[in-house]
Amino acid sequence: MNENQSTAVARIDSLTGLRFFAAMMVFCFHLDRMLKTNVTSGPIGSIAVSFFFVLSGFILTYVYRDRLKTTGVGRFYFTRWARIWPLHAVCLIAAMCLMPHGRPVDYPGLRIFSHAFLLQSWIPIEDYILSLNGVSWSISTEAFFYFMFPLLLLGGLKRFVWKALATIAISIVALLMMTHLIASPTWNVGESLDHVIHFNPALRLLEFVAGMGTAYIFMSKRLNAITPLQFSRWPAAAQTLLEIAALTAAVMSFYFLRDYGYFRWFEKDLGWGREVTRWLKYCGGMPFHAICIFVFAKSNGWIARGLRTKPMVFLGEVSFALYMVHRIVFWVLIRNFWMGSTMPYWIILSSCFLVTLGVSALLFLFVEMPAKAALTNCYDRKFSSAWSGLIGSMRNLLSRRLTYSMIALIVIPTVVLNLAKRQDQEVRPAETLIAQFGRPPIRFGDQLSLAAWTFEPRRMGIEIALVWRTQEATDIRHLYAMTKAKFAFGGRLTLPKGDSVQTYFIDENFWKPKSSPTLKLWYRNKPLMPRYDSALATDDHRNDRTLPASIDVTDHAKIILNATNKETAYR
Repeated sequence: MNENQSTAVARIDSLTGLRFFAAMMVFCFHLDRMLKTNVTSGPIGSIAVSFFFVLSGFILTYVYRDRLKTTGVGRFYFTRWARIWPLHAVCLIAAMCLMPHGRPVDYPGLRIFSHAFLLQSWIPIEDYILSLNGVSWSISTEAFFYFMFPLLLLGGLKRFVWKALATIAISIVALLMMTHLIASPTWNVGESLDHVIHFNPALRLLEFVAGMGTAYIFMSKRLNAITPLQFSRWPAAAQTLLEIAALTAAVMSFYFLRDYGYFRWFEKDLGWGREVTRWLKYCGGMPFHAICIFVFAKSNGWIARGLRTKPMVFLGEVSFALYMVHRIVFWVLIRNFWMGSTMPYWIILSSCFLVTLGVSALLFLFVEMPAKAALTNCYDRKFSSAWSGLIGSMRNLLSRRLTYSMIALIVIPTVVLNLAKRQDQEVRPAETLIAQFGRPPIRFGDQLSLAAWTFEPRRMGIEIALVWRTQEATDIRHLYAMTKAKFAFGGRLTLPKGDSVQTYFIDENFWKPKSSPTLKLWYRNKPLMPRYDSALATDDHRNDRTLPASIDVTDHAKIILNATNKETAYR
């Protein structure tokens, strides 16, 4: 392959537009999991991440193959850091403020440190990797790719071929070593196997190398002279069919490998162990992704033309921000509007998409690009240009209609969700709850009594209503904490004289089968009840969850409450 290429490279806008659809695959996968709808089948999010890794190797090689020698390795590392870290830092802070940090870990400081410095994908423990802003594990892996890129690129094509072969050999040896280690009865691997194979940067490096090899083939003048590979000269219909075939193969790669027996062939016939099967699950689609990238980089079919339009290019440019922030937006919207509601699916689905797109565009316009430009100027010691450019870009953005359009994408769905939530929050009167309860109240002295309590299954959780009867206005403080977790939710309720209803919602994400959330109540800063234990239990049938609960009124009296959560009725 002839390597004589100009240092000036043209944009491949069709690949930029394609990035948006890959990001949307991750978007749909995580939204499906957080809503627990189970619509998607298979790891479509992992397929998209594998595509991103291959695409990253392709783009970096295409851009830097002849430029790296002139720009220098140091500048390359800095620009890559300036490209991803500012947005990562903003999303990390947002996740720490708005989302639960994940299950408790032995070293919380290590979790924050590893995320801040993009080292979490090297830790083979899920509670470290996927806590905080969990999607950042992929850019932790990308950071390793950036570190290895100059080592893989410098030396030309001939040396790259040997480096690629060495990467393949190292990956095979590592997988075989894991097979023998895991087979050893003295090594209790637990759940770390899947985490090592899925997240470990060294085992994902081959995808990045595949993208680099695809770029070398794409830029080869000798191969480009072959007539069948000159896709742009084909009829538009033929190019479009080729694009559809390549795109289908890339999206369906996991299903091809699974359904046609390749996973089973490696594991059972060759005896390589399930480690190879799991690696193929996450990384086996790289040849299909490489072919898809090559086709869309060279063809000019109707799909490629659509991807090169300005709206699609813009969506592709904001796809990194969309990828980084979407789970944070999901959590805020689902937690505040969806859990416990009865609003239709299409409202929350469309709201999640519109708000995520608006937030992503604003992060791209106000954080990602200005920060990269300012930091690059600082690297060149143009500090005055960095500051003036940053201020100028902000002023320019505040005068653009696009900025206010993106703000509208956030505000309008939020207003609609608030209106829907208000209609959803109608609490039944105390008289109705007491009449349905049909049991004598529980007295706590002469001034306060618990007149009724109900368990109502809601979407993604269960709502508990307590009917209090007081002889005079008083305050109640309550706190409920999930067993074996550091999540606690509390509040203060001012009760007027007479009957009043206290309701709160237990999020299903925080309690698991056979766990026990605990509720403590305080009355005038003194314990109101010795203990309130809600022992959750579930049978094997997903849609029939029974919640037995108990209130210990005194050391000698216990009242048993039962509620059945029919999840399908609230989908």
